[in-house]
Amino acid sequence: MSNKKALVVGINIYKTSKNNLPSCVNDSNKFSDLLKDSYGFTDICKIQNREATFAKIDQQLEWLFKNAEPNAQLVFYYSGHGYRTPKDGLLKECLVTSDEKFFFDDKFSTLTQRLPPGILSIILDCCHSGGMEKAFFSGKSGEERPMVKAWVPPDEELENSSKPETDRTLPYQKFGQSITERNFVSTNADASSSLKSLISQPKSKQVNGLLMSACKANEKAIASTVYTNGLSVFTFGLIRSISSLGTKISNNTLLDHTTQQVQKQLKKSKLGQTQTPLLIEPDRPKGLGNLSFITFEPAEKSASFTDKPAEKSPVFTDKPAEKSGVFTDEPAEKSIVSTEASDRAMLEELSQAISGSAKMLSMLADISAMSNRD
Repeated sequence: MSNKKALVVGINIYKTSKNNLPSCVNDSNKFSDLLKDSYGFTDICKIQNREATFAKIDQQLEWLFKNAEPNAQLVFYYSGHGYRTPKDGLLKECLVTSDEKFFFDDKFSTLTQRLPPGILSIILDCCHSGGMEKAFFSGKSGEERPMVKAWVPPDEELENSSKPETDRTLPYQKFGQSITERNFVSTNADASSSLKSLISQPKSKQVNGLLMSACKANEKAIASTVYTNGLSVFTFGLIRSISSLGTKISNNTLLDHTTQQVQKQLKKSKLGQTQTPLLIEPDRPKGLGNLSFITFEPAEKSASFTDKPAEKSPVFTDKPAEKSGVFTDEPAEKSIVSTEASDRAMLEELSQAISGSAKMLSMLADISAMSNRD
């Protein structure tokens, strides 16, 4: 049995056509290729579009977590719509399956508790601030209008969807995380009392795995733009960063560079939009952010983060990483060529200067000899 298993989900086509997305199937294909080509995964279950129902995802998660051993590497990747809605006295985040059912993290988190710690990576390219908001950014005529990856309910259900006042009065639970007072802002005493009752009860378990998500809870994840090669902005940034930096970088470094890439693409598209990828570490083991992505092996220090803006950083070039020479102890090939050419030019100039000096000395000697004869 393989110790590297992945469940990869990409949903473009939803039950309600206005929720269809352009880039999630491409995301799932490219991420599967990354797992195979860069991380050596062979046991990958990829489900897309109408196949990615609630029942199918639930079934395949059981497969993913079954008989996991301490040396396993497990990955759950999802690209599609997210949402948040009231449930059990909480405002909870969820994933939206192709049959438009809400996949909450209750069972998901419970299943992960039986896993050995430090073997599961979860990557979510979606957002949860949906409801009344439009499914795309409106722009001037001729400007790009990229899709937002937050599910919009059917018209007849909009009145029952999450309202701003609900957002402020219910404890908020992010996908894969436990309920804490830090997630909750209340403006009335009844809601505060409700929270105290909830947190006095056994808390929902935080997912037993490292979670990387596309944006903050109050932000929107953007689908593909004309600059992201048919991929959603977050997945594009993630894959581009790994391709440039290699697979031995830490999760924290990868997050920093992915964020740079995301902001770079949004700036190109002139959307005026902020999208901030997040990295959530589990309670145990500590320090997974400092280990390498997916493998959780020690990260290479040579691939450290640069404080330079992404636009100027040599890391994010369109040239393959093997040729860029950015993260090696030796200068890049082009730098060597440039240095040798510069040295040759300096030697030629120095030789010409010496030759000129010799001629000048010879002329001065001739003048001196003529003066002595006179």
